[in-house]
Amino acid sequence: MPVYSDTSARDSTEAARALDGFGIELPPEAVKWLDKLHSLRAEPPVEAPRNAVAELFADSAKPADIDKTLAYNATQNLRSGQHRHAQQIVGRRCLDALLADQDRLHAELAVHADAIIGRLHEAAGLDESITDLTRARRTEEAHLLACAASDAAELHDLYQVRNLYLTATGSKWLTGWYTCQIWSNPWDFNHIAENDGSRWGTQRATIRAGGKLRYVPFEVATAASTKHEPGITPPVIDPRRTGATFAI
Repeated sequence: MPVYSDTSARDSTEAARALDGFGIELPPEAVKWLDKLHSLRAEPPVEAPRNAVAELFADSAKPADIDKTLAYNATQNLRSGQHRHAQQIVGRRCLDALLADQDRLHAELAVHADAIIGRLHEAAGLDESITDLTRARRTEEAHLLACAASDAAELHDLYQVRNLYLTATGSKWLTGWYTCQIWSNPWDFNHIAENDGSRWGTQRATIRAGGKLRYVPFEVATAASTKHEPGITPPVIDPRRTGATFAI
């Protein structure tokens, strides 16, 4: 079972919001726990009135009523803490339900990702500017290039949904030398030409250097990179600066 942090309640709502943004329907089990989370948040524990016990004493209340109010006040912090913890438990159950339905969810997200990847690769092959393309009446290509940055941002969001909610916590994409988390062929390109530092600029330079974007689940990505590992362990990076001299 995946291990979640104490942000599970927030993560589950963000996951649901992200999937809804791509028009993806949540699995029924996830919907059930998400509804429960909303109901818990809508009905927090009632805070004990301040000086309620003193008021009871002043009004000569029955000892049983005083004891009841004392018990409620004494357990207020515990009750509030457990209520918050209940939200995390429900959030984890919602996230577990998403992970259990990861094949379907990933397949539906991949439809969006593959369309974007196709456009980005086509845009990366254009040498002209948007202005030049427009003047040449190549409006479709101009539009393609104009939307490249937003397409790159949307693809990033799709990768985030996959990584955060459809991949078991603790999964390591790097299999040694390579990772196919984003690129299907990281062994085919090394130095990336200079770019403007933006997400689209980096992707464009990488595509032009031979990189191929891909949106696949964790198991497919790691299987692909494992096949291309050279069979030797990458050198361990010594955090200490080599050649440094120290005064003793």
